[in-house]
Amino acid sequence: MPEPTATLSNRYVRHLPALANGTTVVNGEWFDTAVYVKAHFQVTGAALVGADQIDIEGSNEATRPADATSDTVLHSFFGAADDVFDIEVLPRWMKVRRSNNAGGANSGVSVVMRRQGGSR
Repeated sequence: MPEPTATLSNRYVRHLPALANGTTVVNGEWFDTAVYVKAHFQVTGAALVGADQIDIEGSNEATRPADATSDTVLHSFFGAADDVFDIEVLPRWMKVRRSNNAGGANSGVSVVMRRQGGSR
């Protein structure tokens, strides 16, 4: 799992910026959610434009899927910066994937996950 950019007692905070301009799909990296019970995702940076799309994907596979593997799309971001998605029942693995890149702005996604037994 990628190292968090900050860990605040019962929370995991990470900014996932690898969603570059151009016309390529960015598969993202699967991260382990085993000890977490809630997640909050937020698009950061410039708003997505045109056909740009960022997906939050989930998988319940027993082992970490290959990063190039796509699974269930839990939510898709299409529009404005600061778009948010909250999920309270987490799959075993999650990733952020830029599934369509029409050459729009370089937007990232921040994720905050709450650990089991934690507050807020």
